[in-house]
Amino acid sequence: MPQKIDAAQAHCYAAAMRRNRKSPQSQKETLVFIIIAALLMIAADQFIFGGTRPYIEQAKREYIEAQNTVIREEEPDAEVSSYDPFFDNLQNRIFEPDPEDRGYLYEEGIYEKDGPQEAAPASGPKSEDETQYIAPLQGPRPKIAVIIDDIGMSAKGSQRALDLPAAVTLAFLPYAPTTPSLAEQAAAAGHELMIHVPMEAMNATVSLGGMGLTSDMDETAFEMRLTEIFTSFDGYSGVNNHMGSKLTQDHGAMARVMARLKEKDLYFIDSKTIGSSVAAFEAAQAGINYNSRDVFLDHEDNPAFIEKALRKTERLALEKGYAIAIGHPKDSTMRALERWTREVQDRGFDLVPASMVLNRPENLQEELMASDLNEIVPAAGTPARPQ
Repeated sequence: MPQKIDAAQAHCYAAAMRRNRKSPQSQKETLVFIIIAALLMIAADQFIFGGTRPYIEQAKREYIEAQNTVIREEEPDAEVSSYDPFFDNLQNRIFEPDPEDRGYLYEEGIYEKDGPQEAAPASGPKSEDETQYIAPLQGPRPKIAVIIDDIGMSAKGSQRALDLPAAVTLAFLPYAPTTPSLAEQAAAAGHELMIHVPMEAMNATVSLGGMGLTSDMDETAFEMRLTEIFTSFDGYSGVNNHMGSKLTQDHGAMARVMARLKEKDLYFIDSKTIGSSVAAFEAAQAGINYNSRDVFLDHEDNPAFIEKALRKTERLALEKGYAIAIGHPKDSTMRALERWTREVQDRGFDLVPASMVLNRPENLQEELMASDLNEIVPAAGTPARPQ
């Protein structure tokens, strides 16, 4: 038989049920409390802990360090190996420049392997001294020429370049609107001036600023463009190429350029934007003073890259008696050079204008040795200039 429930028990049971049943208002208050608590937890995580979990971040760091250790053990150290930070000899890749415009035009972005690889150094830990700049202990002081290209496009960068020591050579874009006035100031400050002549690139979409030399020009148009370039400003002593990865492979075009430079008693420095350039070869054939760039300082626009490039420049100067480095009026490059130019003399190097590190016509027979030609033209040999 069902158990009977008296009136008192029923009353207590009903009261208990009423206590356990929440009103809609109470449920709403609970939900608001939960939401506020969640928001407070998120805010604490973001503003107190920075949106990170310390133990997770520590695990990430340990994993990355372990991976880097493996890479360092498997690959040569970049500071002392044959790896050229501009020409990727290890992978033979083609670099492209940052397409973003930063107030001046970039060098052409097609850069190829240039010259034979050096032997890789022996593996093993390096002493701290091996990573520092090295000055010669005796003998003649090596010479370093630094050329700053693209002067005239960026007012701030160009002015900082003008403020560098007078031994730094400045290469002006002929079409830049401020070039004539800046060139006058630079000459007054004692800088050697060059024309940074725009030449046709492999990438046909790259602008030459309305004053470039291209391979499809007939002889008359080519000569008229050279005249326009030569009259863009005064006081220059030489020329180097702006871009030009296509035109500098053209024997006929380069021969025409060098013939005009010969008439005007100007020197030529090949910026070497492509490894198969014949520009220096044609300059030698024309009997003008010439040379080729050794190091680009700032293909990567960061202080560590520029520091390594400056170290490489000094190392090359020690090896062969001189080195030619080319940079651009970027903020990071100017900061590095403002410091480096104050110190380089004390380390045993002479900072000199570009005209002091040229191959001279009277020494052409010595300079045009087979080893030199193999560096200037493709390894297959020196092609004869078209007649």
